[in-house]
Amino acid sequence: MKITFVTNARAPYRMKQLEKISEVDTFDVTVCYTDKNLQGRAWKVDEAKKIKEKQLNGVLLSKKYGYLNFGLIKLIKEADYIILGGYEQPTYIVLSIICRIIKKPYLLFFDGISTNRISMEENKLKKLLKGLVINNSKAIWGNGTVSREYFAKNFNYNRSKIVNQCLTVDIESIKKIIKDKNTIRSELRKKYNIQMNKKVIMYSGRLVEVKNLKIVIDAISQVKEEIVFFIAGGGLLEQEIINYSQQKNVHTIITGFIKDQNELFKNYSVGDVFILPSIYEPWGLVVNEAMATGLPVLVSEICGCSMDLVKEGENGYTFSPYNLDDLIEKINRILGSNTEEMGKNSQKIISEWNFNRSRDNFIEAIELAKYSK
Repeated sequence: MKITFVTNARAPYRMKQLEKISEVDTFDVTVCYTDKNLQGRAWKVDEAKKIKEKQLNGVLLSKKYGYLNFGLIKLIKEADYIILGGYEQPTYIVLSIICRIIKKPYLLFFDGISTNRISMEENKLKKLLKGLVINNSKAIWGNGTVSREYFAKNFNYNRSKIVNQCLTVDIESIKKIIKDKNTIRSELRKKYNIQMNKKVIMYSGRLVEVKNLKIVIDAISQVKEEIVFFIAGGGLLEQEIINYSQQKNVHTIITGFIKDQNELFKNYSVGDVFILPSIYEPWGLVVNEAMATGLPVLVSEICGCSMDLVKEGENGYTFSPYNLDDLIEKINRILGSNTEEMGKNSQKIISEWNFNRSRDNFIEAIELAKYSK
């Protein structure tokens, strides 16, 4: 069975996921990339194993919506199933139309959407174009509860044909990398000049407006306990965050962008609690990473992953990213708990989100597509 995935760029989590799918003996997997920059962000990503990769030529129609690529009819004819990585990019829309005309089945794979988008009123024209792609998909391999709710409520898509993608990170590799967590923690805290008895709230990712990092600084400044805010990442707002932290008298450390994923995972050992305060976040794979390293989590209720990965009081808490008092209360509550035990709960929960389950659920989605009318 020839299966062709069409996505924008190569990413570390996607490669591991597709490699696991390619282990199925009856699958012949090809991945086609719409963007010219294969690596997407500045990740260090090895070439895929056991799967074929193709760069599609095309023209950039819009920075927001992406490319319209060439050779789409040939791509469709050579595959048994087309798997579309979205519904807004011109290439995805055109592929869905051609598939419908020549009666070639396609599925949609979807990484998630911010929870507030489930009930948000959409532009009618945009919703119509999305519906063209979504409603003619034979099945949806969508990530988590947020995907199921979004498609079912907004497009009246049959819930029984929405299968959890279980998008995740390489949990087992992360566990091996941080096997000697206490030693790594001690070495890195020494490197960053953080005393071992200090409580550390950490964030991992880009420093951009939608990540909403200033609310964390505001909250830490009002918590009685002295807390270090450790940021594993970098970005446009780096100096602004440093300046704001100084104004609020908050000890903030920024590592800068860490290109090597293995080194990044080690840096999670510095923290006692992980936080993701985003005001826009389709999923939040950094939460998967943090949980795999054994950290309790504080996650904005806007983040797509909040509906599945955060078990209130068990491995962390959700909070409103617009409510400072709510965040302060949740920080006090989690630091007053047994964070080590909550971290172990995180590892138990995230162990269910693995590449084997992702592969099995993809097989289920393909089976649904076979018999879908």
